[in-house]
Amino acid sequence: MASTGVSNPLPRNNGAAAVSPSNGSQQPRRVSAGKQHVAPPTLLSKLWKQSKYCLWGAIGTWYLDVPAHLEAVYLHSGFWPSHLVLLSLALLATTVTIFAYLISLPFRGIAPSYSRWSNDPILRTLVPILTLAIVGGFISLTLALSPVCAPPKNINTFVEGLSQAASAAAKSASTAGADLSSESRSLFRKLTLEFSRTFQQTASRISPPDTAVDKLQAAGASASTAAQLASLDVQSTWRRIVSSTLGGDVLDVQGLATRLGIPAGRAAELEKLLSTYSRQVDALIRGSSASSSVLLGLGSLGWIGAGLGSAATYVLVFGLMGLIGLAAPSPASTQRQRTRKQQ
Repeated sequence: MASTGVSNPLPRNNGAAAVSPSNGSQQPRRVSAGKQHVAPPTLLSKLWKQSKYCLWGAIGTWYLDVPAHLEAVYLHSGFWPSHLVLLSLALLATTVTIFAYLISLPFRGIAPSYSRWSNDPILRTLVPILTLAIVGGFISLTLALSPVCAPPKNINTFVEGLSQAASAAAKSASTAGADLSSESRSLFRKLTLEFSRTFQQTASRISPPDTAVDKLQAAGASASTAAQLASLDVQSTWRRIVSSTLGGDVLDVQGLATRLGIPAGRAAELEKLLSTYSRQVDALIRGSSASSSVLLGLGSLGWIGAGLGSAATYVLVFGLMGLIGLAAPSPASTQRQRTRKQQ
């Protein structure tokens, strides 16, 4: 009995000793599984990320033709829209300036704490100003590109749009050869003048005779002119203008090429240019925002296009600032540099 009394605790002790090492061996395994090492992003991945921002922003700004729309609004939309354009550009410049200043701080041995910006003597002043500049700039730029600030469709904007279309067509013709380029440039200039005269004559016939001249000569002519001119038959007007410009009846492109002295083998190139120009003129008269806004830059992006154009502009700016910021020293290296100087 005594032997059994002594022998019974031994297995229990061995069992306890067997369990405790196993528990001790499992616990470090759980800790090691919980602490997964995350590798910091490499310089190449950072470059690619910022380059994508620049690429998408540049594509959106170019496709929506944001600079041309802002220029059209500034020149033709009146006092308040032009000043709204200036305000949006000023806030955008303020955003770029603040970002550039923050990027320059590590080069001067200053490492601001962005995670605790409210306690940092520099960031607690600049961060609210930067936030207001970004939000205010985005809203003002969107409004400047929106239909609220779009230039009125009057004779002046029609003629300017035609001039842009003629310049674009003549520029395209320059790739076809010197002979076609010189003739097409002259033709497009004549067509632009004739179309503008047709616009004025049509508006004069439709408008009341006692106020037609005053309305057409006023800088801010009524937008109803666009609706009145929408009844124009572009194709018949096109044939009449070509015939009156060159003299005689010109029924096809071959006859037009012959009249201009262009070789018969080049008539297809001329036909393509005239077709492109005709589509742009038709889009200008009809007010098609899907094509005239991109091709002619008349400030008619619509609300969705205005928001996308403003977003693309700021994405491009943020991407460029991010690329420049990659050249700045890291906060850790800046802190080590300050510590060495203090020692």
